[in-house]
Amino acid sequence: MIGKITRGSRPGDIGAYLHGEGHLGEHVWRDGEDREVSGGVVIGGNLAREGDTDEKRWAADLRLAASGRPEAKRPIWHASLRCAPTDRTLTDAEWRGAVEEIAESMGWAEHPHAIVRHAGPRARG
Repeated sequence: MIGKITRGSRPGDIGAYLHGEGHLGEHVWRDGEDREVSGGVVIGGNLAREGDTDEKRWAADLRLAASGRPEAKRPIWHASLRCAPTDRTLTDAEWRGAVEEIAESMGWAEHPHAIVRHAGPRARG
């Protein structure tokens, strides 16, 4: 698994990025019926937003949580994870489990978070 971490201050921006086509079209994929789909879907987290394909509700949840920490300059923590080219494809449940394990080990499992998948269930990343 390959990861990259970025920080930000605006939940709406990260939400629009995660549920849009991405900066370089990296969030565009084909579904099981070979239709082109743009954006992500929430597959887990602790905000009870599974299935959301629109960021507005979970971004509002994160905005509310961040407002409780006015001293934090960049309270939004974004971890991008993808499989290495030699890895097998993971199911949504496996991605969820991997993120939950990372969250527990890094001490942020109780903080508000959403897990967003950008690719079809049969695609990598």
